[in-house]
Amino acid sequence: MRSKVLTVLAAALLWLGVTGAAAYDTGPHADLTRDALMAEGFSPSAADVGMVNNWFVDYYTNPGKNPYSGHASWTIGLTRLGLPRESWPAYQVEAAQRMHFDSGRLSLPMADLSRTAGVEQEWDRLMFLTRKWAQSVGRRNDPYLLMSVIGISLHSVQDFYTHSNWVEDPHAEPGRGGPGIASLGHGDHPTWFDIPPEVRATLVGDRAVYTGVVGVPRGHSHWREDLNRSLYNGLNKDWPGRPRYTESYITSYFATRQWIRAVRTWLGNEPLWRRAMALPPTAALRRDVEGATEISRHSGHWQGGGEPCLRYFGGCGERNGKAGSLASLKLAIDEFHLGGPSRYRRAFNTMIGAYRDYPDPPPVMPDLPSTRTDQLLTRFVRLEILNYAGIDLGDPVGQADIYANARIRGQGYTSAIINDADSFSFPRARLVPTPFGEALFGGYHAFTWIRSVPAPHAQSMPVTSMTVRIETGNRRGAGTDDDVYLRINGRQRFSLGKRAYDDFGRDDDDTYSVPIGDATRAGLTVRDIDREVIEKSRDGVAGAWLLKGVTLVVNGRAVVRERSINRWLKNKRRTWTAPRLVRDRRAGDVVPIWLQLREDDFGPQDDGDVNRYDRVGTQALAYRPGPPVTGRLRGGSLLRGRLPMGNGDRARLTYRLSTLATVAPPLPAPAEPPVTTPPPLPPDPAPPPPGPPAARPDLVITALDTRTVTVMNTGTAAAGAFNVTVVGWGVVRVPGLAAGASETVTFYTGTNCGGDYRAFADSQNEVAEDDELNNTRELLGVIC
Repeated sequence: MRSKVLTVLAAALLWLGVTGAAAYDTGPHADLTRDALMAEGFSPSAADVGMVNNWFVDYYTNPGKNPYSGHASWTIGLTRLGLPRESWPAYQVEAAQRMHFDSGRLSLPMADLSRTAGVEQEWDRLMFLTRKWAQSVGRRNDPYLLMSVIGISLHSVQDFYTHSNWVEDPHAEPGRGGPGIASLGHGDHPTWFDIPPEVRATLVGDRAVYTGVVGVPRGHSHWREDLNRSLYNGLNKDWPGRPRYTESYITSYFATRQWIRAVRTWLGNEPLWRRAMALPPTAALRRDVEGATEISRHSGHWQGGGEPCLRYFGGCGERNGKAGSLASLKLAIDEFHLGGPSRYRRAFNTMIGAYRDYPDPPPVMPDLPSTRTDQLLTRFVRLEILNYAGIDLGDPVGQADIYANARIRGQGYTSAIINDADSFSFPRARLVPTPFGEALFGGYHAFTWIRSVPAPHAQSMPVTSMTVRIETGNRRGAGTDDDVYLRINGRQRFSLGKRAYDDFGRDDDDTYSVPIGDATRAGLTVRDIDREVIEKSRDGVAGAWLLKGVTLVVNGRAVVRERSINRWLKNKRRTWTAPRLVRDRRAGDVVPIWLQLREDDFGPQDDGDVNRYDRVGTQALAYRPGPPVTGRLRGGSLLRGRLPMGNGDRARLTYRLSTLATVAPPLPAPAEPPVTTPPPLPPDPAPPPPGPPAARPDLVITALDTRTVTVMNTGTAAAGAFNVTVVGWGVVRVPGLAAGASETVTFYTGTNCGGDYRAFADSQNEVAEDDELNNTRELLGVIC
């Protein structure tokens, strides 16, 4: 581990290259992608694969700020501190930059996204390329490439609803509002494809649809444009503090599910789809997920809060805030790049270049099926943390860096990190007079997460609290010094005891807090309690124990009350099972919530205790969808032992839960019955036999060493001129290659040698090939 001093110095160099950029918050992308993929049947780990591929699009969009990309300045490159550099091909970067639906800053060919017709063309391009590459990976039967296509294309799908004026109402000033789609009679959250094409064609003039490109009154802009009170100068709705964020998020959710189903249809390979749905968790996936989260949070682009700056060196402006940390960002980037790209990022590198293409004009594609059924059967629960305070949570010197984790109906969420604030109430943006003029202050918003909930929905009540009263008999030798446990099913057992306390002594009558924090995070419900067993460990010096009585209380209700047990637990009979526990199998419309407050440190993370009971630091809640509910949590040590504080690091927070409903599109009008019945048509003639497949070249790298690379055209047609790139070593121009021919070219003539070699034939995507996915070859870990 590098020292903190070196890290801060490297971060200072990194700061020298930091400039304002239209980088997009990735927390909503991650939450939307996971939620929608799991709703479509994907496992949590498979949903994470889609999520990281979605994030890679953002990561590759700003290579000039990344010391490992090969595109940064030499000052930023110094922050690698000797670690190897990756050299991202330009076509990968350009393709990533195209996938935000507001790519007007690029010099590449593209549609005119300042008008509805151009937006229509961009949708056609995105559909055409996604269908093409879904079918291509379907022929290769590669689930990782399939998840890359899904994640990459979903980034652009979701960005349309946050980087355009689609969800805005008309504005009195021309060019400042949106089309007012909620008033068109197709529901209040219709996607692009929920509005019929003939209606979309009428959205012109002051109701035209556009994204943040050159030629429109507003660009994307920064995280607290217009003090977050309006969208007058900035289109972006990328984090919860921006106006119309909730509308764009919900619409993006329906559009995400609509797109996932479209990819499944375009793929046409159900066995491969099912394999992708069940991709397993791996250490590499966990590293990619953690990298996506930590890099986004410390760069200030996870869920609002502003980019980092070195406050003591000046230079902080309207883009900066308390969410960013350059030192932590430096560590996060280094950790992510150690060991090179994972299999998930290698799949992304294979597929991202395909989205640089622009068929001119794009083929007109058919619309996708309506999301009406999804909207009829879906509600949303919104969880907000309105304020918090670390009562004992923090460092001996300075203020704490606090964030929150949550789970809503089993899906995990995390917040931005608010740096240097033991307590925080999310002040709104305002201009404050200073001796040097007005300064922008605040601009924050409650930590906010939104989760889909099916309607109707029924599940067992989540366990929110659990205590057990243990009574020991009053006889000689009745007490014990052995360990005692509570078992509630075949998998879960909890230790009972108090700190610095003589438990289970003769004639004791004590109530214990059951340490259920991890279990509630995993979704413990009352239905999971199928037994109550008191277990004692193997007999020690004073092993025998006379158990007199047990009372188990779950969610404030006694589920077991046995006051006259009077049984010795010893030798091989060291358990007692409640004889009259009735398993609660009832289900209701309830949403399980789980909350945790933490402090971010360079070392281990500290947990902030927000539970009033001893030995439990987190809090589970049960929310019934309906009116908003506001509550307050404060950590404590109820039912502790003799120590003055049970958990340490006490904290408090205020939360609010609310339900968001949608108005679904109406049923289509029934077709008019025909006036007359036409005579039957003659049968269609038999289709002609299919002709031979079109002749195409196919470039394959057949050999690679430390100086030369051999390319062969295995296709049936000649290939025109193309580049061969060996990342970090050289680029060679090949004037052309006949069908069946091969050529060996020299890409490096220097004296250095060793490391990784990654060769790309047709690295600028200039040749239309029969198979675009077999153009690469690797030679890794060469030692010379």
